[in-house]
Amino acid sequence: MRDIHLGIIGTGGFAREVLQLAMDIHKKNSDFFCEINFVELDEYFEQEFVDNIRVLKLSNCDLAKMKFVIAVGNPMIKNRILKQLPKKLKFTSIISQLAFIANDFKPKKGLIVMPFSYVSCNVKIGKHVHINSHCTIGHDTIIGDFSTTACSVMISGNNDIGNYCYFGMNSSTRQGLSICDNVTIGLNAGVVKDITTAGTYIGTPSKILF
Repeated sequence: MRDIHLGIIGTGGFAREVLQLAMDIHKKNSDFFCEINFVELDEYFEQEFVDNIRVLKLSNCDLAKMKFVIAVGNPMIKNRILKQLPKKLKFTSIISQLAFIANDFKPKKGLIVMPFSYVSCNVKIGKHVHINSHCTIGHDTIIGDFSTTACSVMISGNNDIGNYCYFGMNSSTRQGLSICDNVTIGLNAGVVKDITTAGTYIGTPSKILF
């Protein structure tokens, strides 16, 4: 990675948290990336520096010398951004050294795992997934593309979670559940049975809000 730059796509709150994670990894491993920058699509570019880190327009990036992560929490916006990016753009994953990751885990592109999270054995996680701090992903669980967990989410074992799902802070699931695509689980909600209809779910046991 010595000659490769990291491009963090986005400049919002989560992007700035990912910056701190990347800088912490770089302190402990100087070969992680030679430089770290924020990157914005040209039409969203507003300021040259955020938190004293240079923000690059995508059109000014040397794609041959950069790898990227999309640091935006909203699953649908992540997907929309991806569709606007050049096909030749290369992605990487950023996993905190303070997270526990099972030895059999194989990350896909765009994964971000924040500190103090736990990914158990035989877990499969899709592309461009974010696992925030203090989360647990139980054994034999599958999480689909573009999904996001906020802090302190507890996903039990043998869950089958679809694409574009968002888990609010402190939400949890019972073991052996299936959750379809395009589901948002609200703050502190507890999922105790399968979810087969897209929507937003709140409470314990969780019920559809809209």
